[in-house]
Amino acid sequence: MNYTQHHLDFHGINKSSISAAFDGGNVTSDSGLLWIGTADNKLRLIERLACAIDDKRHSGKVTHSVEDLLRERIFAIAAGYYDANDLDTLNKDPALLSVCGKRVDGLLASQPTISRLENSIGRKDMVRISEMLASIVIEQLPPNTQSVTLDVDVSDDPCHGQQEFNFYNGYYQNHCYLPTYVHITGDDNVHRLIACILRPGNAGPTKGLFSSLRQIIALIRTRFPHITIKLRADGAYGNAKILWLCHRYGMEYCVGFKHNNRLTAYTSDAAKRVQKAYEETGLDSREYTDFM
Repeated sequence: MNYTQHHLDFHGINKSSISAAFDGGNVTSDSGLLWIGTADNKLRLIERLACAIDDKRHSGKVTHSVEDLLRERIFAIAAGYYDANDLDTLNKDPALLSVCGKRVDGLLASQPTISRLENSIGRKDMVRISEMLASIVIEQLPPNTQSVTLDVDVSDDPCHGQQEFNFYNGYYQNHCYLPTYVHITGDDNVHRLIACILRPGNAGPTKGLFSSLRQIIALIRTRFPHITIKLRADGAYGNAKILWLCHRYGMEYCVGFKHNNRLTAYTSDAAKRVQKAYEETGLDSREYTDFM
């Protein structure tokens, strides 16, 4: 027998042939990265984010550019590798190397280099990054857009372990962060995420929101100076500060209000009719009313 043979043929089902070879070279289980890389090339997302970060490293000692480091870290997270420690082995993965624009026999940055990048990014860098991300979303709105709606809401992000600023939240009944999400919807009725504000688990509904909204409004007005902007939110945002912000920046708004004595007095007649309808039919009932 020839022990140096590298190709074997087998008989398959229905006269099909099966071949086995042992010269496949580097193998990856993350081929989906190629599609993510194609999307990034279209949006130029990572390229533009890299321009928003102030690289303070000595240029003569730099091996991996900020753009290369961002590509490596973001693509790894997209493939499900959230821990930077994974990059000590993934930095040789052929799929990751390919989408980062490197030769498949090359080598990407290891975990310590990635961690230094993450720890070097300051508040000003974060502001520029958030502006860049929001700008990319606004660019996707049709050029003839006449109005946009900003939807604001909070959700819980459960934590496991001792992450910094994770606190127990009584409403969600777990230890979590409380990120605020802002979506924008244009005349094309496409719901786009424009901002995500990471906040401690004990943060109030509006913490960090005002500065982000001012930033988003300014970016919208830059592209669409005379556009109608609407704010839509639930009862957690029905307060004087939010209404002042809407009036200050000329926004229309539709916000909920928490239960209070004044609203109870205005809606008492409607409440009685709803209660009577339920008693007569046993079915859920809803009624709308309006007042100045």
